[in-house]
Amino acid sequence: MQAATMNEENHMPGSAVSVHPDGTAPDASSAPAAARLRNAAVAPVLAMLAGVFFGAGPVAAEGLATPADAVQRFVTATAAGDADAIAAMYDPKALFIAPGSAPIAGRDAIRAIFQRNFSLGRNRIAFTKVQTETGADRAATYWEWSAQIDGQDGRQTRLNGRSLVYFTRRDDGWLISADMMHVSRAK
Repeated sequence: MQAATMNEENHMPGSAVSVHPDGTAPDASSAPAAARLRNAAVAPVLAMLAGVFFGAGPVAAEGLATPADAVQRFVTATAAGDADAIAAMYDPKALFIAPGSAPIAGRDAIRAIFQRNFSLGRNRIAFTKVQTETGADRAATYWEWSAQIDGQDGRQTRLNGRSLVYFTRRDDGWLISADMMHVSRAK
């Protein structure tokens, strides 16, 4: 099994083009179709198209009892490949912000991003250094994460990063209003 890493120019989990261990990118013309589709420059368009072609419809909100509950929901839903469970944590007008990309707006577009990532192969995520500050109706959480995608082609992509996640309290619980991430080199 060959491990691929993600460089700082790539933008979000699953949208990375694999790089060689020496840090160089493979020739795009020889990359498999799935790798070319993961090109971060087209990720927002592909996410929206995935919603149209794969039946992504409105997802009911499932507010969290506390913002800290998001960690376990992400871990469980990622292991199960459940994009609906992840999308349900986001406000209908939430923003997903990745470096170098336009913000992804709305729960359905966010769901499509995760669905596309899950279609690439088995996904896993782990969180560390989780810090949350909570007010009466607003909260912010900082976390560091490590993700791994075991591709259907036997390639493994490892991603590390950190995120600042902003929550708002609704009648049915806490929802993510904004998720701003940074991806760093895999270790």
